Amino acid sequence: EMLGLARRLVEGVGGAVSAVVLGNGVDGVGEALVAGGADRVLIAEDDAFADYQADAWLPDLTQLIGDTAPSVVLIGHSVAGSDLAPRLAFRLDTAVATGCEAVEVSDGRVQMTRVCFGGNAREVVSFTTAPAVATVRAKTQEALEPDPARAGVVEAVSSVLDGAQVRTRITGRDLEA
Repeated sequence: EMLGLARRLVEGVGGAVSAVVLGNGVDGVGEALVAGGADRVLIAEDDAFADYQADAWLPDLTQLIGDTAPSVVLIGHSVAGSDLAPRLAFRLDTAVATGCEAVEVSDGRVQMTRVCFGGNAREVVSFTTAPAVATVRAKTQEALEPDPARAGVVEAVSSVLDGAQVRTRITGRDLEA
């Protein structure tokens, strides 16, 4: 869904669709993202990326966004995405719109539509800063049909993470019924 949205945005403003993968053991993910619509996939692998931790993810995302200078940063509206997006926007000195149901280009500007007033109204926002950071709700966008023959670049990048910067650690998990 997110790649389909990104492809439609690129049609309106030009440019390329880049996807970033932070993970551990993500073999084959880059090729799947290219088939799904990405022009370029940047993959940083580190043991610290196995589970979401904002302190671990922010340095690499900030660096990669600085290097690629996107107009829009799209993040899934999940628990992790809702935590990550505002932190990332703060680091990039830009604004964030969370829980977007639509992202489109109108008169050359990116506009995001999100729910407000407990779902009784919608607001349309656009930013004067760049990049625009938005979390997008699941099942609100149309996915592209994967094309295995699609050409794109999958690039491994070195992580800039300094383990001393990670202030939190996952020490265990308990499942409660």
